[in-house]
Amino acid sequence: MLIFLDFESTSVDPMRCTLLEVAAVATDFDLEETGSRFYSLIAPQRPISEIRAECDPVVRDMHDASGLWQELDILGPWIVKPLDEVYLQLVDWLGSQQRDEPLVLAGCGVSHFDHLVLRYHMPSAALQLAYYDIDVSVVRRFAHLVAERPDLDLDFEEKAHRAMPDVEHAIALGRMFRDVFGAFPAHTRA
Repeated sequence: MLIFLDFESTSVDPMRCTLLEVAAVATDFDLEETGSRFYSLIAPQRPISEIRAECDPVVRDMHDASGLWQELDILGPWIVKPLDEVYLQLVDWLGSQQRDEPLVLAGCGVSHFDHLVLRYHMPSAALQLAYYDIDVSVVRRFAHLVAERPDLDLDFEEKAHRAMPDVEHAIALGRMFRDVFGAFPAHTRA
């Protein structure tokens, strides 16, 4: 089973970032959803205005454009959950996805960001996942830079930079690459 996952945070440094949002979608190896999704905003421990002011400028502008800062500020303590609560809920959700096959983390940037975020901020969640990831953004970069196939993309620059739309984008990229490479029979992959 694949777990497509995305975090939105205040930095591209997995150890120093403040987590703001997480989404995950479980799929089979044919990239069909199993019907289970996970989503949560994450309440920072300090006021949004302080965190926003200290945030990496590129990331701050990205969250301004996506409306994430505004949503966190408006919903505040009434709806937005603290990290420790989201952590426990994600661990439970991952546990509910367990089958006879490993849970493989998948998505865009998961190998250099999201998996490290899990290991640092949510280690029990990271332990439920296989040691390897499927990072479709690596395949996209290979198509652009090595194979010189910029046509193999899905409006990447138009990415929402919100957790659930970014997960859905990664699944769509995965399906596109699966179709380009040809469909492989299920359960024959390592």
